[in-house]
Amino acid sequence: MMDLSYQLPSLVRSLQEAWLLTGQSATLLSAAFAISAILLLLNSQFFSSAASRTSLEVLFVFSYCSVVFNSAAAISAFVIVQKVSGVALVASRQTTQAPKDGQISVRYDLLRRYGVGRSWAWVVWYWILNSSLEQCVCSFNSSCKSGCMKAAQ
Repeated sequence: MMDLSYQLPSLVRSLQEAWLLTGQSATLLSAAFAISAILLLLNSQFFSSAASRTSLEVLFVFSYCSVVFNSAAAISAFVIVQKVSGVALVASRQTTQAPKDGQISVRYDLLRRYGVGRSWAWVVWYWILNSSLEQCVCSFNSSCKSGCMKAAQ
């Protein structure tokens, strides 16, 4: 059974909107980084004439790593968006409704109580890990690219 008149509490709704905006932005940003890493891989023959073989191998490795980490971060951000967008639907189907007013413990995961799912924390930590790794790889990759460009000149 589903309660058609169910409305999320304002705090839960604002958390939902914040996570939706964060997830959508992260998906677009990670996808853009993945596309730029793919373009760097495709245009790497420009560097092959003057750069050393070792620097090209490092550039390839970090470009592939960047594609993998950015793709994983984009997918996990998309999963976050999907999980958060279904909170109202899942909460309306629950047989025991979560409280709509009063106070709850600060340590308690509010979105999980309203139906975001048990894997919520794992998905968020996976996204944070991949986003951090993608930033490290992208920054190192851009320094490798600039070194290869100097060698090509």
